[in-house]
Amino acid sequence: MVELCRYASLRWILHCNERRAFAMRRRSNRFRNRFRASTIAAIASTLALSLGVAGLPMTAFADDAMTIADGAITGGTIVDGRFIDDDPVVAFEDYIASNVDVSGQEDPQHMWTNAEDEPQAQASSPYWTTTSGNKTFVDGNGNTFASPAMKVIDVSKWQGEIDWAKVKAAGVDAAIIRLGYGNGTEDPRLAENIAGAQKVGMPLGFYLYSYADTAALARTEADWIVTLLKKYNITSWRLPIFYDLEEWGSWDETDRNGKVIATHYQPTTVAGWSTIINAFYGRINQHGYTNTYLYTYRAMANAYFDNAAKAKVSWIAEYNPTTTYTFPGYSGGRGWQYTSSASVNGISGNVDMSAFDEHIFWDANSRSTAHDSSIKWAKNKGVTTGYANGAFGVGNTVIRQDMAAFLYRVAGSPSFTPTAAQRAVFSDVNSSTPHANAIWWMASKGITEGFTDGGYHPTAVVNRQDMAAFLYRIAGSPEYTPTAAIKAKFSDVTDSTPHAKEIWWCASAGIANGWTSGSSTVYRPTASVQRQDMAAFLERVYNVMH
Repeated sequence: MVELCRYASLRWILHCNERRAFAMRRRSNRFRNRFRASTIAAIASTLALSLGVAGLPMTAFADDAMTIADGAITGGTIVDGRFIDDDPVVAFEDYIASNVDVSGQEDPQHMWTNAEDEPQAQASSPYWTTTSGNKTFVDGNGNTFASPAMKVIDVSKWQGEIDWAKVKAAGVDAAIIRLGYGNGTEDPRLAENIAGAQKVGMPLGFYLYSYADTAALARTEADWIVTLLKKYNITSWRLPIFYDLEEWGSWDETDRNGKVIATHYQPTTVAGWSTIINAFYGRINQHGYTNTYLYTYRAMANAYFDNAAKAKVSWIAEYNPTTTYTFPGYSGGRGWQYTSSASVNGISGNVDMSAFDEHIFWDANSRSTAHDSSIKWAKNKGVTTGYANGAFGVGNTVIRQDMAAFLYRVAGSPSFTPTAAQRAVFSDVNSSTPHANAIWWMASKGITEGFTDGGYHPTAVVNRQDMAAFLYRIAGSPEYTPTAAIKAKFSDVTDSTPHAKEIWWCASAGIANGWTSGSSTVYRPTASVQRQDMAAFLERVYNVMH
């Protein structure tokens, strides 16, 4: 570690010289508190080296892409084991923290290493059942925790070699795989667990066990998560990435000879843990990862997390017949790890088991997503596959080229080869337009006529009055005369509203219900259609057609 600090501080000075980063001297009081006298002496000797005492040519370090072989240091965050610059000026603390010797960090066998802090009643009272065709998890008092629910295991090297085909056949719905722990330690079975789970189509989530006691270490743990996900080309996942925060006591930082040069202690105050959490989220969000939440246990959350931290807790551990944790400030999909001693075919020994709200996509769950059952229907029917990153796009608006694809699939994806004339029907649609064939099919069936300028406007947002016309036409344009009662259903739809007849038909068929606004019901004809609402409309029109 002493040698590493020498290299790091030399590289730091040279790397930041052009950025006036000698502000490190202004932080000397902070450094003295953090590093032992031997480390400070090593840095001082390295400053002498910067004058050429060691005979190292200054030009050898001029290139920011230069990697020092002993320590693999370049300039910022860790990528593939190297420290790569991703901030205009990297804090010296982060620069050193990324190279802390973590050999003193214990490899945690269970996620909840402090389970003894609370009663560990064997989780035999909670049980799995089926309600209206949905997998359901019920606690020891008979209260439903999640329905639809997912049976989820979390695994690491401690589960040994896993037969993933047997695990899936045993009814496990998803797995949360340990990436590693601390900064720089990868789970030895990470690669095989990812490959095995993916081979059988098991939905995944990931977690990293934290040993951070400073903001700098928390940031490097966020970098380490990103490094591992990129290393294995993980670009989408169903369950979140979890930052595993627990009480870990202490760990020793050592030099290369195994000599302890610093001891790290877990935070013991709310403010201390908030520093860790805020630093982690600041960095992971910089990397563009937003589907990230906290895992912890009830006593920990209640004792050490402020309101902002609690709002990020989506997975709680409590080995009791019930959980009394209420997830304050958090409203998304929840997970309850209710035992560490589950038995699953395909895994030797015990494994942690959790009940989660069903996640259809990573941004669509059975607890907080509107029309979640319709989104699930659309996915199962192949009407939607979501985005490449594993999201459905809840809250996103529907554009016309995607609308064409949805309708084409609702119709059963019929075989269709457009003629030259059909290909030329819209001036702004060609073979490179996404879902061009579906657009041409719609035109051939009279489902769309396009705009007066001769275009289809593929990327324009679909509004609700046009959507009603599309749904009416794909259902076969049935003979329909609205009654006076139906005409009066929506206060904002009259005979002069574009596609008023189609809107009233949707209302009469139970496809559109509108919104309550004061004492009346409105349809909002010109409002944009959101994807979760579109899923509901498509399921309903499909049922009308069949």
